[in-house]
Amino acid sequence: MVSDLVVDTYTERLLDAALGELAQHGLRRTSLADIAKAAGVSQATLYRRFANRDELIQAAVIRAVREFLAVIHEQVEHIDDPEDRFATVFVTFIQLVRGNHLVERLMATDADYVLPALTIHGEHMFAIGRAFLVEELLRLEPAGISLTAPAPECAELLIRLGQSMLLTEATVLPLDRPPDELKAYARATFLRMVIADPVERRA
Repeated sequence: MVSDLVVDTYTERLLDAALGELAQHGLRRTSLADIAKAAGVSQATLYRRFANRDELIQAAVIRAVREFLAVIHEQVEHIDDPEDRFATVFVTFIQLVRGNHLVERLMATDADYVLPALTIHGEHMFAIGRAFLVEELLRLEPAGISLTAPAPECAELLIRLGQSMLLTEATVLPLDRPPDELKAYARATFLRMVIADPVERRA
């Protein structure tokens, strides 16, 4: 099971190699032999860590999600204003999702695998993203900012919205605006979904 995965140097190399091969070739053209070769390990080493390709791919995708969230955290960790911080979470998410080579490759070549993995079988990724957003949402409360619902529910609402943006790039939403404009747009729209009494409204 991915949740029981023990990560060591070889596992890290295999996960890195899997993500690199998937981004370059897609799922159908990526074999376990290709991943082992790219990682510089034997197939026996691979099979000691992953029982099959599906298990390895799932672990690699979850690894990508964690790295994705780490980038967002890096962008916001020094922002003190809670609403500005949360708006920056949104902007960074949009910047990372739109034009993401791995997502574009897999959606183009392996949509029949990716769509179930991100929807009906996406509970692991949902849980990781929800936990991240709950932590961010709870930062709002000490600043006197009320949420429209309990933090886990607000987080899931945003995760499901983000999932839609990930899977369907075509949109009338102005997501190609410059970062400052996109942040203002986020504060005026998306934050209203989870913040009951925004700062601008209280002022």
